[in-house]
Amino acid sequence: MESILASTEDHLVSNLAFKLPQNSASYVTDKQQATYFPQGGDVYSPLSGQRVIRFSLSSSGYLDLSSLVFTMDFRNGPLGACTTLVNGGHCLFTRVRVLISGTEVENLEYHNVVAEMFHRLLPQEKQNNVELMAFGGGPIAAGATRQIIFRPSILGIANQPLWIPPFMGHQGCVIEMHCANPEQCMQSGAGQSQIYSLSNVRALCDVYTLDAALNNTYASHVLAGKPLVFALKSLITTSFQLQPGTPSFDVNVARSISRCNSVFVTLHGEPGALVQDVNTFISANPEEIQGRVQIGSKQWPDGQPVTGLAAFWYRLVTGLGVFHSASHTLAITRAQYAASHFIWCTDTEKVPVATGSGYAVNKGELITVSMKNLAATHQRALVTIHHDVTMELRDTGCDVLVF
Repeated sequence: MESILASTEDHLVSNLAFKLPQNSASYVTDKQQATYFPQGGDVYSPLSGQRVIRFSLSSSGYLDLSSLVFTMDFRNGPLGACTTLVNGGHCLFTRVRVLISGTEVENLEYHNVVAEMFHRLLPQEKQNNVELMAFGGGPIAAGATRQIIFRPSILGIANQPLWIPPFMGHQGCVIEMHCANPEQCMQSGAGQSQIYSLSNVRALCDVYTLDAALNNTYASHVLAGKPLVFALKSLITTSFQLQPGTPSFDVNVARSISRCNSVFVTLHGEPGALVQDVNTFISANPEEIQGRVQIGSKQWPDGQPVTGLAAFWYRLVTGLGVFHSASHTLAITRAQYAASHFIWCTDTEKVPVATGSGYAVNKGELITVSMKNLAATHQRALVTIHHDVTMELRDTGCDVLVF
């Protein structure tokens, strides 16, 4: 041991480095907290008028989409109180699309359900912070208005650190949000409203201005035919109708992706006044439930399928990377996981910290999800694929690759 330590070199610890950090950024000359207005009208409703909110985020500066949020006034109908099924603003939108230079980069269907799934995988304090800006204050009285702030937290383009440059053509970065029907996000029944509208909708985003020298460097790079490359993690969700009364199922996902990082599965039953897909992820037979994911000839897990609620929970926390963490926890009890918070995660990456280490499905392999020993209450299964995407910005437009 002593001989090994003697061969190492001494370095000055940071506590004794009495100088300014060498990480200045004087090339950033300005930062704006920009506000963008939607294209079209100012009042949106799924029952009357426009139900698709469309923004065109264009600027002469660099957009930091990790700062992107949408603010709006939620107005309840004139009859009955409004009680949302979940407290996050994501419940208001069933679909979100992102287009850059006219090319579709992301298209998240069942957005409200998938966003709620990932919201439930956050620590309780973080959930409270998100819900405080939306419906965490309780029911909204008839005819009343509440300001809502919604962050598109499951968009891959909003979860990467690179700023979007102004070389995006006249269309810029377009984001479309489709409003959910009232029964998909609001409680129904006696004394409950089923009417809402959104007005004063705005997009808030930080925009950075670079000095002319650095900006011209990037412009020259693009004009020379070279791309600016963005590595994204995106989601694709497919809904399957299950055979009623059947305690098992096998479903196949056929999508044009190349690297599959993980597979998330949620199960849903009969909708009702207080139960919709957005707030209830059902389970069954906690000691007997089984599941397996197969891509081509490769199975996860190898050998025996996942069996029992504890094993499904183990696969979830290991797939999320929080199994060994003392600070990152999930705010889900066993009773909740067995009743209305069941989420199954299968990690298919070889090395999670490496880029492009997901399982290769570029030859058209089917992703098969199988479950057994379910109850007879399951009617739908939502399968969400987490995969790699590469976006290249060129002078001719935007190219989206899947490795």
